[in-house]
Amino acid sequence: MGERGIGKTSLLRKFESVAHQQGCIVARVDLYPGIRQIESLLALIHEELRNSCISYYSSLGKKFETARRFLENYSVTIPVVGGGIQKTQSENLETTFRDRLLVIWSKVQERAPAVLVMIDEAEALTYIPGALEYLRNTFSRLGEKAALYSLTISGKSGLFQSVTEKFSPLERFFAPITLLPFTNHEISEVLAKASVRSGVKFDSKVETDITRDSEGQPYVVQIFGFRLYEEASKQGIRVITPHVLEQAKPEIQASLASQLFERRIIEGVGRSKPKLRIMSKLADSSKDAFSFSEIEKLSGVRKKEGLGVYLTQLVEAGCLRKDVGTGTYSFFLRIFKEFTSKRLASYNIGQDNIGK
Repeated sequence: MGERGIGKTSLLRKFESVAHQQGCIVARVDLYPGIRQIESLLALIHEELRNSCISYYSSLGKKFETARRFLENYSVTIPVVGGGIQKTQSENLETTFRDRLLVIWSKVQERAPAVLVMIDEAEALTYIPGALEYLRNTFSRLGEKAALYSLTISGKSGLFQSVTEKFSPLERFFAPITLLPFTNHEISEVLAKASVRSGVKFDSKVETDITRDSEGQPYVVQIFGFRLYEEASKQGIRVITPHVLEQAKPEIQASLASQLFERRIIEGVGRSKPKLRIMSKLADSSKDAFSFSEIEKLSGVRKKEGLGVYLTQLVEAGCLRKDVGTGTYSFFLRIFKEFTSKRLASYNIGQDNIGK
């Protein structure tokens, strides 16, 4: 779990790479908004898993052709938009899903040491009634049957917050790992490793500036490092000094805007006048953290007018972060706050054309 852009999907890809090196079968499942029923979810997982198994056995040659042919015919039809599940057999997938995974395991266990099922953007599971509980129960039972499946899900911080009280065993089953921003030491380590690979070193003042501006956000550190390396290569120099950083800043800011900041503004604010007012007022304030009542006073958007909902949506879009301990809200990065102030300055509060 972790905030948007912290590296969850990258970590899943690393898990996938390690698993492949160990000879495991890996099925990565991407959820899409149209999935709202558990049978649709199970059909998607089943078909992704079956296709991953087919690809795995197709590469092994004729010796495993029998297993491959069985898997090719062991299908359910993915749900179609506006319709229900169309199955190749008259059965309820919710009641047969575990049995189907047991059958698949019986066919692949001779060759594969384990099967990994990975679900990204897993907060979508909380919108499917009973999905998380069902997956927990199913994969627990598969383990009891010595079917070596591993289920890994990734989602935003607080993924289980809305369901923990109702399904308290969820966090114990999924054993959450929360990804946090890099520490100062970790940033130094990342830059040092990059220097070893590229032969281009970072001046200590530049490293301090990157640490301050990135606030440990991995993707931001990466953008700084990449653009600075490009500038150093262009100039043919081996040490990145504050002067080089100053020269590279326009490219760094453009990359941050196009790859990270702009999308958050568009997705978070959209055409909403209240959210535009909230973000504008907070961005122009000298403070970094705001209580609910302070936001209400600053923006003029009242609780009864939906301020709580707007703030939740801004947090979900990655524009703001909420401190669970204090309940205060802040921009996910101070440099994003500066960007937001400039980005929204050209819009009057009464306009609704943001994103055009």
